[in-house]
Amino acid sequence: MMSNFEKVMLNDKLNIYSKGIYSLMQAFSENDKLVLSVADICRYLGISKRTFYKYRQPLEKQGFLRVKYENSATHHGNIYYL
Repeated sequence: MMSNFEKVMLNDKLNIYSKGIYSLMQAFSENDKLVLSVADICRYLGISKRTFYKYRQPLEKQGFLRVKYENSATHHGNIYYL
C-alpha cells in the first residue's frame, strides 16, 4: 500500500511547490501532526506567504492536508494534519 507521502510525490496534479510544502511538513511532523508557523515554513522554503497559501490549497482540496485553528493557553494558530 502506498503512503500519503508517495501519493503526493507521484500526483501529477500537484506541482513542485505543493510537493515541497508537503515534504517540509512531513519532515517536521509528529504522528502526522505539525505545529509550525507559516512564517517558519516560508523561511525554510524561501517562499512568500502568498506563495505558501496558493500552493497549500491544492493539498487541502485533494485531502492530503487538513488545517485546524487552535486558540488555547499553550498554542495560538494553525495545526496541520497530514
